[in-house]
Amino acid sequence: MPVPLAAADGFLGLLSSWDTSAFLLLNGLHSPFWDSLMRQVSSPWVLVPIHLLLLAALFRGTDRRRAAALLGLLALVIAIDLVGAREIKDAVQRVRPCNVADLATSIHFVGGRRSGAYSFVSTHTAYAFALAAFALFSLRQRRLAIVLTLWAVAVGYSRLYVGLHYPGDILGGAVWGVSAAALAQGLVTLASRLRWQRLHLPAALAGEAVPELRPALVRTAVDPHRTSSRS
Repeated sequence: MPVPLAAADGFLGLLSSWDTSAFLLLNGLHSPFWDSLMRQVSSPWVLVPIHLLLLAALFRGTDRRRAAALLGLLALVIAIDLVGAREIKDAVQRVRPCNVADLATSIHFVGGRRSGAYSFVSTHTAYAFALAAFALFSLRQRRLAIVLTLWAVAVGYSRLYVGLHYPGDILGGAVWGVSAAALAQGLVTLASRLRWQRLHLPAALAGEAVPELRPALVRTAVDPHRTSSRS
């Protein structure tokens, strides 16, 4: 094996070792109260009030056309986030810590189900950070974005606490969630600019008049003395 590849494998192994140690440390800090709280934070039912809060912010103080556009952008953010997270998991194939034989007896596992075989990236964390980034990038609501970011951090920690993800999975999920929101916003911005260019640039390059100016130009062509007499 070439030296650079061996060094890279060694570095990745070291990162994995640190990630596992951090996971065992943080997962070991538990109590009955936190067990109950983290189970609720990690529950999908928490998404109901979060979605209602986002929809209220989306439709408040804006017209229906803009609200519909933002709703479509939100759907695009969610689609990119979920599809991308699934593809990353299938590509990396990092086994969940609760499914690793050497760790199974050392994990404080909360809950009765172990969903999915792979852990990187955390889909729950990615989704939560995607919604927070959407509130910041698209809705331009800083306070709402701060609230959702705090919620996203709690979701990420809960996934580690219940024994389903390493810290690296949480960090990767946060990065991917923000990236998905930024990517969706960038695609919409690019599409709108390309549409504007398609509608206006060809006419300008061909030397054609803008539609609003054509009647005045037609009148000038029919009666050229009208313009000169007024000047």
